[in-house]
Amino acid sequence: MKKFVIFFVICFLFLPSTLITFAQDSKLECSYSDKLKLKIQQAKEFKKNKVLEKLDDKISKYYQQNKNKILALSDIRDFNTKKTQNIIKAIGNDIINCNLRENNGFNFDMNIGIGEPTGSNNIDYTYFMDGDIILVHDGFCPYGYYRHGGIFVEEEDKFISAQIGEGVIWESKSKYHGYDEAIGLYVDYKIDLPDQRKYATDAIVDYLKQQLGKPYKLSGKNDESSWYCTKLPWKGWNKITNVDIDGDSGIFCFPDNIYSDTDTVIFEFAN
Repeated sequence: MKKFVIFFVICFLFLPSTLITFAQDSKLECSYSDKLKLKIQQAKEFKKNKVLEKLDDKISKYYQQNKNKILALSDIRDFNTKKTQNIIKAIGNDIINCNLRENNGFNFDMNIGIGEPTGSNNIDYTYFMDGDIILVHDGFCPYGYYRHGGIFVEEEDKFISAQIGEGVIWESKSKYHGYDEAIGLYVDYKIDLPDQRKYATDAIVDYLKQQLGKPYKLSGKNDESSWYCTKLPWKGWNKITNVDIDGDSGIFCFPDNIYSDTDTVIFEFAN
């Protein structure tokens, strides 16, 4: 009888901690699902309030105003052409005040240098989750409206991206506040199946962490030895889920390609 009482007391003492652990696990699962739902709802509100419509119009005007300066990247299909190699040289090396004139279907005369961002925005990171993408605009960029991007990692509370001279690196959330404008996008993959989605985004994050420290280069999509900023989210999502978030499916995936793709959804915007 005495042994039974001791056993009962031990079980009673152990039970609360077990219940707390179970409750915490349930809370974590619930919070992931709820956060996903809130993010989706916010994206719907943006659409309802015509935020996206206004943004599309703004970007369209930007392209119209800079039509003679923005590189026509949509027709590049062969990585080895002289045209493509000149673009790699110009953008990949971040040449400042460089005038290029070529006769192989690639004619332009412009200041291609971007320089450091000088703006600011107040983007809210509340609903950012693993695998979400940030794109930022600041001034003029020769390859489109958005000039830089990264992919979010919740555990680190940072973004993985790539910079010239630094390669693949962690970037703080505060860094992305230093641009004129920022948008947050999620990839429309298994939204109604949170468990499966989380499994995929965990794998994406693990894969991209393995790229940290690798060099920067405007390289082809199948080259996993070097990276530029928005090739990272493209490759992560494509390799793990087979989803292609490149809007024109060209040989490069620039920030505007991710913005225009039908698999990405804007859930956050700030300027």
